[in-house]
Amino acid sequence: MNKISKEYAAALFALAREKGREASFGSSLETVQKLFEENPDYQELLNTPAIPAGEKARLAEKAFGKTVPEEILSAIQILSGKGYIMEFGRITAEYAALLDQMNRISAAEVRSAVPLSPAEKDKLRKKLEKLTGHSVVMTYTEDPSLLGGVVVEVDGKVIDGSVRTKLRQVKEVIGG
Repeated sequence: MNKISKEYAAALFALAREKGREASFGSSLETVQKLFEENPDYQELLNTPAIPAGEKARLAEKAFGKTVPEEILSAIQILSGKGYIMEFGRITAEYAALLDQMNRISAAEVRSAVPLSPAEKDKLRKKLEKLTGHSVVMTYTEDPSLLGGVVVEVDGKVIDGSVRTKLRQVKEVIGG
């Protein structure tokens, strides 16, 4: 259903751009997603096939009508009616990625064998910003299986500078 998430996110983003409200739509999507995470039974209720689409629309109106823009409410109602409401989290994430792309922000996931120092993090961020041409927001995780070095994923690309990979490459060269 990733295609559905991308399509709905793109449609919402196009509508938001048309109205000049990209950030407010994104904020509203995040608010609804947070409410769904805090109340998963409500999202399940909106996903129940036995409930008619009109009733789901009324329930969504009652829950979100006063807190989100009309366009976001309509999206919730459409998704509920078509049985796609469980895709809401993916749609929100796809929308956020489109917003980041518009604002020239890249997200980078950094895995390292040991924690990086603030100076190392800053140096890595600057290199990634130069590489991507965007501001970079980084998240860090420790992965002792790397043995050393780092693995970075940014803009769909993986930069593998781990010791484990370098050892594997050496092994391949010497015929092991």
